[in-house]
Amino acid sequence: MKFLCLLLLIICINIYFVVGLDNLDDFEFYHRKNRIVGGINASINSLPYQAQLLQNGHLICGGTIISKLWIVTAAHCIYKSKPVWSIIVGSADVSTGGEHHKISNIIVHPKYDNQTEDNDIALIKLAKLIVFNRHKKSVPLAIVPPKTGDLMIISGFGKLGEYKGYPLILEKATVIVSDHAACKIKYQGDPITDNMFCAGAGVTDACQGDSGGPGIINGYLAGVVSSGMECASIYYPGIYTKVFNYHKWIIKTMRTRKSGFQEILRHSFFGKLIEHLFTKI
Repeated sequence: MKFLCLLLLIICINIYFVVGLDNLDDFEFYHRKNRIVGGINASINSLPYQAQLLQNGHLICGGTIISKLWIVTAAHCIYKSKPVWSIIVGSADVSTGGEHHKISNIIVHPKYDNQTEDNDIALIKLAKLIVFNRHKKSVPLAIVPPKTGDLMIISGFGKLGEYKGYPLILEKATVIVSDHAACKIKYQGDPITDNMFCAGAGVTDACQGDSGGPGIINGYLAGVVSSGMECASIYYPGIYTKVFNYHKWIIKTMRTRKSGFQEILRHSFFGKLIEHLFTKI
């Protein structure tokens, strides 16, 4: 009897700790294995813009800090879902540490298509300002589209491989942007639109749990981890939402929501340019 009780206790504990990760598998399955494989452990100081999106206290997706009030993520992470969402910033540990934030608003792109994953981008407004320091900083939005051969830094807390487990700390890797036309041919059954771009194939890639996370090119947010076929597939590269195409939508959305617009403008390329010019006067 004691043995059975002990066994049940162990099972319950295991369920409690892995339920969030199991939910990730179910959540990601439909999205063509949204997917860091082949990466290395990363400190939050090296990726201070990384955010964690939690669903009922469990990590479900990644995100990117673009201002003290706003986070960018993938639309499929939060589409038609009403759980208790929260955000963690400033931590390289899964679901712990850092600065915890409640969410005041979620804006999914109005043209998001959950069948094709076109316009797979969303904005999250926090209930309070992030206190910036070396662990928590914003990253500016891309001002030029990614091009073939660009090196992109991806990061997240997703699976270490198609059939491997999840890391306990943040991972990062560098992938190469693929030729758009070639990627469209590889994904014949799934439309690769002009709002998407492809990157990585073979050794490094994003994997389940990395969705919504950042793709950084030359210090700018160029991509949002969206979808793909398998993890680190030799044939299929990962698919990313092209942030450049949504620059105006992001600015407009933040302007209509009033608070937060000045923050994103200040941290954008143009804001930094204006600040630089005024300091020279």
